[in-house]
Amino acid sequence: IPSVSFQKEQTPSQQQKLDFVKRQSESETFVRESDALYKITPIVQSLKPEKQKYENNLEKVQTDRKKLPRLEYVGQVLGTYLVAQNEEGMYLIDQHAAAERIRYEKYRKLFGNIEIETQPLLVPMKLYLSKQEILALSEKLEALSSLGIFVKLSTDNEAVITDVPTWFPTGMELEYAEEVIKNLLEDGKVSVIDSRDQLAKDLACKRSIKANKYIDDGEIRKLLDDLSACENPYTCPNGRPVIIHFSVSEIEKLFKRIQS
Repeated sequence: IPSVSFQKEQTPSQQQKLDFVKRQSESETFVRESDALYKITPIVQSLKPEKQKYENNLEKVQTDRKKLPRLEYVGQVLGTYLVAQNEEGMYLIDQHAAAERIRYEKYRKLFGNIEIETQPLLVPMKLYLSKQEILALSEKLEALSSLGIFVKLSTDNEAVITDVPTWFPTGMELEYAEEVIKNLLEDGKVSVIDSRDQLAKDLACKRSIKANKYIDDGEIRKLLDDLSACENPYTCPNGRPVIIHFSVSEIEKLFKRIQS
């Protein structure tokens, strides 16, 4: 009779038992999470239009807050402040700060334009600088040309301006070019991208309507129209207020028509 051998059945170790339980638990968790995700996905999808609607409304409210309200021009005070009104009260507008904001946003947009259009001057203009300024400018001609101003330097400490941006006002080419060059030299930065904002602020300040200057109704209405088109009509580039609002109730309290 041939001999028959029997193999003893292997008993799972304690670690194998623990691994089996762990895999079973992970599998059950995956099934539960998948089922929950399956159930909640339609709800999330249905909320997306509402979320987008909320974001659109929030953006509109934030934009409306920056917009200038409809104003009825009343008059000018001290050759410096414009008085306006509407159903919400009275407004005092600093004409210099308003003009500064308008010009700043205009210059910032122009300086931010990568493809600045230039035009050659019929007669090149000369700007006289010191030896140190000529030397400093020689290192920044590329930065200057990116703003649309092309200059040739001479041995007589002259910067000969040959081309300027098309947006430079006629008759003001040398003055504007000088302002940009001086600012670039004083700023001490080679990258013109870093100095564009400051250039816009400086030009806006020096070319704006000054205080103690009386302007006619046409200029004032144009100023208010341009201000209402600004991204931020409420402050000048340096942070000073452009417009101050007195509500109807505040005015009535000043005259003691109503109690505090």
